[in-house]
Amino acid sequence: MSLSVRILSELEAGQWTLTSIAPSFRRRLTAETKSQLQGKNLSELCMGFYGNVRPHDIVIPNQRKELDVARISNEVQGLIERTFASDYSGAAVISFESEISQKLQTALELIHRTDAGISLLLSELVAAFVRVKSVNFRSASHPQIFGLILIGDGVHELTAKQLAVSVVHELAHQELFLINLLDRLVNQPFDYNEIHAPFQGTKRPPIGRLHSMWALYRMVQFQKIQNETDQKYQELLLKNAEAFEDQELTPFGKKLVEIASKRAS
Repeated sequence: MSLSVRILSELEAGQWTLTSIAPSFRRRLTAETKSQLQGKNLSELCMGFYGNVRPHDIVIPNQRKELDVARISNEVQGLIERTFASDYSGAAVISFESEISQKLQTALELIHRTDAGISLLLSELVAAFVRVKSVNFRSASHPQIFGLILIGDGVHELTAKQLAVSVVHELAHQELFLINLLDRLVNQPFDYNEIHAPFQGTKRPPIGRLHSMWALYRMVQFQKIQNETDQKYQELLLKNAEAFEDQELTPFGKKLVEIASKRAS
């Protein structure tokens, strides 16, 4: 059975697939960097590969999984900041404020009580949470710093329970980053075909809309375990799923839409 077929089978069963795809991703990154970063986590491997950061400068230490800005190199901080600098002038990586730190820890404890499987994924594959100032998002992810979850100024508006859902949202983006390595998901002629995305309220290309849909699916799935499904999220998910044009997605991409629509309805 090919990895792609196995992943589809897991997805159809409602399972998360990060741990199934991550080993292949690690092997690819290790080969591309000529094993310079052996023993590093996936976030560090991505930084070495995409950012060409020197191996000995890539350290992400902190048992609480909150990035300690004082202990990272300027290269690492610069690489993280470049992932969102073009959209937010003056934005920067900072240390966690005590209030936000406590809120995050409460959110992670809630995730652990609700779904130990998701908590294990966060433990194994998320290297750190990164506090970012002067941005209006609540949380964000980027494929070139896979395994890092950015926490923006929007976190001030969230309760710990809402932050828990936001963390699951970002883990879903991380999952789709890896799934996208197995299949391009979008047929190439439609890469830049922009259509209104209900979740963001703006026009977005297919991969952006697919990410929105998948994140909503995992959020709804997580909330169902708590018996607190948000009807708004369910409706947005289905609207996102219905917004794809027939030729935009590959068969694999279409299967993701089918799975999300069926399992979250």
